[in-house]
Amino acid sequence: MIETGITAAAKVLFLESVVNDTCKLALYDGNAALGVDTPVYTTEHEVVGEGYTAGGVQLANASVGVDDNGAAFLTWDSTEWPRSTITAAGYMIYDVSKDNAALFVGSWGSNYTSTNGPFKVNIPDKQILLV
Repeated sequence: MIETGITAAAKVLFLESVVNDTCKLALYDGNAALGVDTPVYTTEHEVVGEGYTAGGVQLANASVGVDDNGAAFLTWDSTEWPRSTITAAGYMIYDVSKDNAALFVGSWGSNYTSTNGPFKVNIPDKQILLV
């Protein structure tokens, strides 16, 4: 039997193409118009506040793997702004090394706020998943 589709090995190769790149996570307010059709990082509706710099923070320790169902995934360590006063409704992960290409957009469904304290973004073990 021959099964048509992209192999798990190819999915891993696609994701590994960004592992050594500089990737960042930027925060956005609830008015941001971001989604799967967003091509690149934008400053439109990016959060502004104490402790936050436009462009967000660089992500660390990228890793790629394959789950038991053959889906390839890419993730990084979780990140935080330790002393910040900001409100965000979502985020974008983008690849600085590839002309700021948008890789992932995430929404929390409501606003989260930090007031002179930490604002942490927990990145799931399988943040970007190619099924």
